[in-house]
Amino acid sequence: MIKRKILLYGDVIMNIIDGSAVWAASAAEVLARCDVDVYFLLKAKPVTDRLLIPLNEFKNITIINPFTDAVSKFKSLFTRGETLSVASAVSLIEKLHKQENFDAILIRGGKLAPALAKSDVVYGKLWTYLTDIPQSAAAMDLASKKWLGEVAKASHLMLCQTEYLRALLETTIPQTAGKCVIWSPIAAEPPEFADLNLTNIGTPSNPLSLVYTGKFAPLWHTLEMTELPAQLAKLGITAKLNMIGDKIHQPKDQPGWSEQMRSALEDSPGVVWHGGMSRSSAMRESAKSHIGISWRSVELDTSLELSTKVLEFGSMGLPVLLNRNFIHEDLLGKDYPLFVDADSNIAQMLANVVKDSSILTKSAGAISKATANYSMSSSVRRVSELLNRHIPLPSAGITTFVNSNSRPLRVVVASHDLKFFTKIAAFWQGMPGVELRFDHWPAINRNEGRVSKAMLKWADVIVCEWCGGNALWYAKHKKSKQRLIVRLHRFELSRPWPETINGSAVNQLVCVSKPYADLTLAKTSVPKNRVVMVPNWVDVADLNRPKFPDAQFNIGLIGAAPMRKRPDLAIEILTEVRKVDPRFKLIVKSKLPWQMPWVWRDEAERKAFRNLFESIERSELLRGSIIFDDYGADVANWLRRVGWVLSTSDDESFHLAPAEGAASAAVPVILPWPGSDQIYNFNWIKQDVKSAAQFILDSVQSDLWADLGKQAQEEINNRYGLSHVTEQWTRLLTEDLGSANS
Repeated sequence: MIKRKILLYGDVIMNIIDGSAVWAASAAEVLARCDVDVYFLLKAKPVTDRLLIPLNEFKNITIINPFTDAVSKFKSLFTRGETLSVASAVSLIEKLHKQENFDAILIRGGKLAPALAKSDVVYGKLWTYLTDIPQSAAAMDLASKKWLGEVAKASHLMLCQTEYLRALLETTIPQTAGKCVIWSPIAAEPPEFADLNLTNIGTPSNPLSLVYTGKFAPLWHTLEMTELPAQLAKLGITAKLNMIGDKIHQPKDQPGWSEQMRSALEDSPGVVWHGGMSRSSAMRESAKSHIGISWRSVELDTSLELSTKVLEFGSMGLPVLLNRNFIHEDLLGKDYPLFVDADSNIAQMLANVVKDSSILTKSAGAISKATANYSMSSSVRRVSELLNRHIPLPSAGITTFVNSNSRPLRVVVASHDLKFFTKIAAFWQGMPGVELRFDHWPAINRNEGRVSKAMLKWADVIVCEWCGGNALWYAKHKKSKQRLIVRLHRFELSRPWPETINGSAVNQLVCVSKPYADLTLAKTSVPKNRVVMVPNWVDVADLNRPKFPDAQFNIGLIGAAPMRKRPDLAIEILTEVRKVDPRFKLIVKSKLPWQMPWVWRDEAERKAFRNLFESIERSELLRGSIIFDDYGADVANWLRRVGWVLSTSDDESFHLAPAEGAASAAVPVILPWPGSDQIYNFNWIKQDVKSAAQFILDSVQSDLWADLGKQAQEEINNRYGLSHVTEQWTRLLTEDLGSANS
């Protein structure tokens, strides 16, 4: 049986219980619960096993301590000292990967990631989780963009804690588009639930019990917290503050702060300092309190992350006092009772809670409900889905090959342009049992040959993306025992390559739709039973993101040039809807015609686009209603603003744009082009501009837009979902599919 193997390394010290160490322990546990063999490389020599003991219960977690040579399998990793430097960590990770051949290497750390990104040994295997990066577009300077771009290129996945962080990366770092996935914080299963004893709260018989767990640092207001029991005493309220943790920061800009903090922990009235505890013990102690404290400096309000501590308090039903910011409002709603602002009087807020204990009951219910999705069981389900998408287990055919040959199936993808193949290639790159290499051609019909000859000698299977010179060369030179798969696009049908290819050497010729398979059969010598139909993929999991509130009034057009894309018809549709409802806008994501030399050289194209832009400029009705966005790979984030996606072209082979729109829960609106009814449901195909505009207006006015979007999303997922398409492409590596005509 082929199992997944993942190496985990964080720039974190497991001797200290803070957010980063808890993250690493949670990551190891959730992967182990997903039946992954986890190899956890420690950064620091263990002096306490508080966080590691729970991991020892899992037989599929191997903790690698490079500061001892006791484990014979990893004797070569032995190193002196107390902690690993970045250079040492890179060296050890490379050695481990060469020895174990991991399916993924999950890392955390803004200093570690750029160094590992330079390693050819681990290139493409990194699952990179970063928190120490700029938290806004304005703060994302050129240096940050450069190193993050290099990290993204070297990574298989970029793990983002929240949708906000994913949006930031995809809009500022182009290399991250298509690689960013959500890795939500993971709350441990609570060993106990909070028992909010509200009888005589705030009196000597039942003091108001507050709890803080984590590191002690200025921005976390931990020094100010220690003053709360004394402040409440002045208001006639008996309170105690439980402080759990043993990591006291020593800020360089505040000399003496750490000594002040320690003194406050030891000597402040009403403060009980429990020191460091295991994670489960800390949760048990916290469950005895009335309120968890996560009061921080407003400087941290721009963070795009969620505190694991807040989620764990919530998981045990413990109300939490925390800053009001957009992340917390998304989690808990704007009316959550225990939000604090920069000018809040914390002691007075707590006094109000004592007067009206129903605030605690309401807060406990709200936070319990909001944090349920971050439980260990929910996280296991979510991470299992992530693993199935990005480290998929091999098909039966590949498993048989591996077992018979005692090595992976060797696959070469030869192409000049992989923009339509990225997710299929990434799927194979993550699959145990497949070794993937790329033969990059400088142009569709031009190649040096030296690399291709080496690839041909090595490969079991050759996949030619585009039926161009690459397909002709491999069809001419492949060995009989090798398997050749060629995918043909609309572009090649007007070129000579499909007619001149050695058809008998092609095992499978793939077309994206039935109409184009029919046209291909008329032009090629490839036998009919080898011409198969596999649709374009649509990554619904990536595209399915929360819509912005005004999305239903935004009509999207992806690709507006050349003129056969008919942007003029899109503008006519906008004109018709704005006659009734001026809230509608058209958002165009496209290269402009003068950015496409082959279009702009054509006099007819230039004239048509000049006339179009002049007509827009003259129209009072359209003024300010058309937005042109840069062409780029950040389509998933862009679609969050869009409620409708148009397909107005004269002709298309498949037209991915309306499918991607539907995957995001935008409603596709298609003006008929040849074959459109064989690819898309007739519900989305409208016969002319007026009926398309009326459909949009009627749907908004009758409040059906959201329901139609979900319906379209479900249809696209069932027909063209990435998992369905990658399953067919993976079968193609070892077996023939049914003919497109069958």
